[in-house]
Amino acid sequence: MKRPRLGSILVQSGVIDELQLKSAMAYQRQWGMPLARALVEKHLCTLEQVMEALAKQTGHPVIDLDKEALGPRQAHLLTLKVAEQYRVVPLRMEGSRDEVLVVAMAAPAPLASIDAVQSVSGKKRVEVFLAADEAIRRAIGRIYRGWTHPPASAPAEAVAKGSNEPARAASGSSPVLLYGWTQQAQSTLSALLLSQGILAESVSANAAICCRSSDVLIAPFSALEALLAEGKTIPGRVLAVSKTPSSDIPKAQKAGAWGLLTPPFDSHRLVSAVQRCRSAKTLIWAT
Repeated sequence: MKRPRLGSILVQSGVIDELQLKSAMAYQRQWGMPLARALVEKHLCTLEQVMEALAKQTGHPVIDLDKEALGPRQAHLLTLKVAEQYRVVPLRMEGSRDEVLVVAMAAPAPLASIDAVQSVSGKKRVEVFLAADEAIRRAIGRIYRGWTHPPASAPAEAVAKGSNEPARAASGSSPVLLYGWTQQAQSTLSALLLSQGILAESVSANAAICCRSSDVLIAPFSALEALLAEGKTIPGRVLAVSKTPSSDIPKAQKAGAWGLLTPPFDSHRLVSAVQRCRSAKTLIWAT
């Protein structure tokens, strides 16, 4: 049975109207982000309203991970690499023989991700709850990185207010920021970086223009160009990605990017570019 569309659910429930939905979809296409995130960023819906609609769409209930007792005892259920790659938080085992793995996944919990988690866990079934991406990030930190609650890497005030400043890793190193990517591309980039021990975090447009000058941010050149067209700038060390480098390199240099990369990526080339950006004192040109 085909899932109902998220936008249709929100319109039918009276949360938004058709014009607001079209506006959110245009924003979604412009920045290459999920519709749920576009709706929240444009302040057309609250996060709670979007999560409720996603629960209706997927059939998975919503869970508040910040109220769950999470810590290192869950770490043996899934590896950190799997948790980061599929944005999944292991919660507990259930069943008479512990054959069911209960997890929380970043909405909308794609079926392919659920199947992958079941495969690597070796369990008969995976029971899924939905959670917001930021809640997933905090939960992963509490389980695998020893974060407190709220995480020690971000001030409590920032967590409470939903600050645009990306959280820092408990080790003190900043994650690489990913902006303007589809969920699939984001997962691929995160996995490539994580394979070399580098954390990555997807950020919104507001977070991108508020990042620190020392942050490394990877973005499709089209997303970077659209942001600059609005008169906004990214203070961090930007690595732009383009499939047409011959035409985009001069424009990327003019935009102040530190480098331009061409897909497909391998982990060593990607990490090498990131490390060069992190260690440089002044502008470099990584390709």
